[in-house]
Amino acid sequence: MKKIHPKIDCLELGKDRYKIIEKKIDEEDVGFGVDSITKHYHFLTPWFALNERNYERYKDSNQREQIQLLEKILIGNILSMAKGLEYVVTEEIKVKNLKLKMQDIRVKDIKMIGFMGDFEVNFDLPDYIGLGKMVSKGFGTIKKTNEKQKI
Repeated sequence: MKKIHPKIDCLELGKDRYKIIEKKIDEEDVGFGVDSITKHYHFLTPWFALNERNYERYKDSNQREQIQLLEKILIGNILSMAKGLEYVVTEEIKVKNLKLKMQDIRVKDIKMIGFMGDFEVNFDLPDYIGLGKMVSKGFGTIKKTNEKQKI
């Protein structure tokens, strides 16, 4: 961000162009990585977990299998993010207490399935980072809550 920040003077969204009047970067050190303390997170925006293939598997499964599938997908999303940030995961990531509510979302007139809710994981993630599909559009944004417990 620091490298490209000075070069950005407008945003182009579709056919529209917006001049940037003011820019600001807030910098802080945040934790990231596997932790012995379980962290509790809440989705602030819908999490798009399912692609066409795993949607079929999801809808053909019972509730317990659906939760297991979503846990695996969430772990995969965290592993993908870690890899993209060049963080090597050396311990098992464990998701628990996944409590999600399915939500129909329209994106560019396409009906999609998202999930809102909470989860716990033994991985420290920064607030407002996105997980899953379409994070560049603001989906899958999470925030840490105050609930913590030892694994």
